[in-house]
Amino acid sequence: MGELPGRRAGSPTAQSALAAQVGPSGAVHDHADSLSGDVPYLELLQIPPIFETMAGPSPEDREDIPAQLRAAGLRVTAARATILDLIRTHPHSDAEALARAARGRLGSVSTQAVYDTLHALVRAGLARRIVPADHPARFEARIGDNHHHLVCRNCGRVEDVDCVVGAAPCLTPDATRGYAVDEAEVTFWGLCPECLGQGVTDKPDISG
Repeated sequence: MGELPGRRAGSPTAQSALAAQVGPSGAVHDHADSLSGDVPYLELLQIPPIFETMAGPSPEDREDIPAQLRAAGLRVTAARATILDLIRTHPHSDAEALARAARGRLGSVSTQAVYDTLHALVRAGLARRIVPADHPARFEARIGDNHHHLVCRNCGRVEDVDCVVGAAPCLTPDATRGYAVDEAEVTFWGLCPECLGQGVTDKPDISG
């Protein structure tokens, strides 16, 4: 994601907007202070993130993040708006990567605050948490379409793959044992193109 057009995030006006969210110690506080003042929300997103550049939401979608947070019943804070934008721009990132990128934008935010924010976004239905076996939890903003995932067993890269059926559950067990089945999570494992290009051919030895 490249730098967006407009004023730089280091401008006095943008710094003033961030100061409303940052306490004396530099820690970002998750309180009710709104970002809807005279500084456009996009201005808070113009510090280039740590991640590689990749396609993400349009500027219009990013400007709408505060409204989406409010519609989900969440207060608009710098941490919540920034982390939701990072999840949308860099899907399948884990909490530690999101925390590093959030600090690159906000200056200082605790790891616990990032985890709390992620949990709030998941509970509100704005993000989804996936946990590939033997890998840390990943977060994505693509929700509600019953898609599945491809996971590289060597490097852990995760990619979305559409569900062939399209509606949940796309698989049903032979015996439900009294359960009301409403969802099936499907994970495809293999080797990504980059690992194949590096000559990786074998499954990792996990026999211990």
